[in-house]
Amino acid sequence: MLNDKGGQILFGVTPEGKVIGQQVADKTIEDISAELAKIAPQAFPEVERVPIGEKTEVIVITVKKGYLNTVPVQRHPISTSWKFEYENGFS
Repeated sequence: MLNDKGGQILFGVTPEGKVIGQQVADKTIEDISAELAKIAPQAFPEVERVPIGEKTEVIVITVKKGYLNTVPVQRHPISTSWKFEYENGFS
C-alpha cells in the first residue's frame, strides 16, 4: 500500500463492509501511532477517529500514494529490513 496506490485501513468495519464500530481510547490511538512510527522508511499515514454512535468509533488509517520505491528484502521476527532502490542507489 505504501509503495503503490495508497489506501485505507478501517478498524470497526467487518470484512463484508458492515460498520460496527468499537470503543476507542486515547491510548489505542497512541499505540497505533507508535507502531506506525516504526515503519522504515518513514511513512506518514493519517490516523482518524470517526464517531458512529454514542460510544463507538471507526479508526481510519489513510496511506497516501507511495513516494519511494522500496522493496522488503528480509523479514525478522520483530521488524523488516529494507533495501532502498531509490534514484541515488541507497542500499
